[in-house]
Amino acid sequence: MTVAIRGLMRHIWVNVDPPSILDSLEKEAAIKLLVGFAISMKYYLREEGIEHEDLKPYISNIVTAIPAFEQLIEQEDKVIEKKKNPRIDIKLFKNKIVGASAAKLLLYDLNILVDSLSGCERILRTPIPLAYAVHISQTVWLYCISLSFQLVSTLHYTTLPIVLIASIILFGIEAIGEEIENPFGYDYNDLDLDGFCNDIKEEVETFTKYPRPTVEDWEHETTSIIDIKEKILSHSCNNIFDIISDVTATHDEIDPNPN
Repeated sequence: MTVAIRGLMRHIWVNVDPPSILDSLEKEAAIKLLVGFAISMKYYLREEGIEHEDLKPYISNIVTAIPAFEQLIEQEDKVIEKKKNPRIDIKLFKNKIVGASAAKLLLYDLNILVDSLSGCERILRTPIPLAYAVHISQTVWLYCISLSFQLVSTLHYTTLPIVLIASIILFGIEAIGEEIENPFGYDYNDLDLDGFCNDIKEEVETFTKYPRPTVEDWEHETTSIIDIKEKILSHSCNNIFDIISDVTATHDEIDPNPN
């Protein structure tokens, strides 16, 4: 998901050329929505709702008070007809804000975001089966209780520490299974979702701090092949003239009066 958010942020900021100030503001709002997506996904996986102060700055401009389906049935005038609701990508393409190649890249990264969300949902909604967890717990308890009776005749007084160590190891394995069942919480072994969201937030703020680069911002020199050939020839001629001058000066020093 980090790669997809970075890719979307880069494509929106660089490849989208807004024709007006309003479109520029919409572009910045679209980039900030990526941070809102990461933060809202964190609270969604933790099942903590949507009323959070750190989430409001990124989604406060989204219309959330959508009438319920029952209200729409009674208020037909609020239902938007299909002919007045064109697809967003077609509208942007007609306005030439997003080109075909840029739209393809944006949709590709957007699909990666959806796949990431679906994968996290699959982990969250697929817990360890109850029968498996109960069976493992009962097996560990029975084995640890019976282990002391099996070793006491051989190890005598050392049976107690050995059984204690073995029990700690086995119950630790059982606890690990419970920990990895839901890695989105606040435990020490869970994923650092807060750190992930803070990193995304800092990257977006740093990225949008600078204006969109243009071709004129890059220093370059337009040099054709003909100019390169002329420079090589002039450099070679200058070297030849220098050699002839050195030979002539040396000859004059050796024989100042040739006649």
